[in-house]
Amino acid sequence: MQTILLQDDPALFRGLEHSLLCRDGITLLTAAADAELLDTCRKSGAQVVLLAGRATVATETLVRRLKSLPHDPLCLVATGAREARDLLGRMESRLGVAGRAAPRRVCRVAVRVTGPGTICKGRTRDLSSSGAFIATTEALPEKTPVVVEFVSPGRRGSARHTGVVVRSVADDPLSQRLAGMAIRFAPGGRLSDDLLDALPAAAARDATS
Repeated sequence: MQTILLQDDPALFRGLEHSLLCRDGITLLTAAADAELLDTCRKSGAQVVLLAGRATVATETLVRRLKSLPHDPLCLVATGAREARDLLGRMESRLGVAGRAAPRRVCRVAVRVTGPGTICKGRTRDLSSSGAFIATTEALPEKTPVVVEFVSPGRRGSARHTGVVVRSVADDPLSQRLAGMAIRFAPGGRLSDDLLDALPAAAARDATS
């Protein structure tokens, strides 16, 4: 298991967090202020620290302080989510983690997520055969076993898939971060290619109905 510490910059975080949520072998942590970054990095032993912004004197000072920690983390500075993804992509071999198990598709379709004693309604933001990120009014805790039911009226019946919550994101108006959760489907509950092909079309029909 590898740990990546991400500076909690709203623009960077919104674009990047979903790219990392369902990768096998990655734990994603966030911290805001410099002191919190240093403390979190020291306690977690994060192998990679991703900072937002340009290479200013203040950033260089922070990098030197992070590199002085006993475990000597790899420090990357990115000006945006796209650059951050490119940097992490080039470092995958060093990180020693598997890439995403299946390619993601942007698809907003209605779902019902059932956990122990709880039912949440929401819409997918993106999905693949192995997982999905679902925007909901209430996010379930990490490691919660769930059943995801695709309830699009554009399809006959519904499709139910088992999985587990691998990351839970709380609603945060200050950073414009909406509540949601990343779900990794169980091996026996993965989405078929036929369903993946059908869902975007059904979502498009729902949007115009």
